Parts: sequence; C-alpha cells; structure tokens
Amino acid sequence: MTDTIDFACNLEAFSNADRAEYESLTRELYEAASNIERSGNGVTLALDGGASALILAARWATLESQCCPFWRFELTFEHASTTLALHGPDGAGELIESVAEGFAS
Repeated sequence: MTDTIDFACNLEAFSNADRAEYESLTRELYEAASNIERSGNGVTLALDGGASALILAARWATLESQCCPFWRFELTFEHASTTLALHGPDGAGELIESVAEGFAS
C-alpha cells in the first residue's frame, strides 16, 4: 500500500468577479513566463515584464491562495527581473508537474 496525499482546490472560494479576474491573470501569467524551473515540490517562473510582472504575479498569487491554501509563494524582484516560486507540501510533486506543464504550454 502506498501513501497518497490529495490536494484539492476550493473553487467555491471565488466570487464570479474573482473567478473572471483569476482566469484573465492566469492567461497573462502564462504569457509572461519566459523560463520554468522545477525542483522537488516547487516550480519557479521567470517572468518578462519588469514591474508589471511583479504586480501581475502578486495579484495572481493572492487569488490562487484563496482557492489553494496549501501553496507557499515567493516573489522576487531584483534588477527589474521578476520570479515567482510556488512550493507545495511533501507529496505535491505531481501537482507541481501539472502546474509547470501549464506554464510551459
């Protein structure tokens, strides 16, 4: 028998307006992602767009944390370069892979 951990998002956490904004921000974040690095239970996105990418990533992470509170986010802005890292709990490797695939497509 193997131990599995289920991670589920609470899509009911969004109002209709939040859901529309989240979907729009997700598309923008996918477009801004110029590089994706996977590491264990995490993924780090390099984002194009300077300060605009920083604002985009911060708003997206705020909404994402409402429906998926198990994520830990790290947002870095250094020398006009923005990175957003998502980390999941132990056992979140498959979920991280699906997130990374979304950004890579």
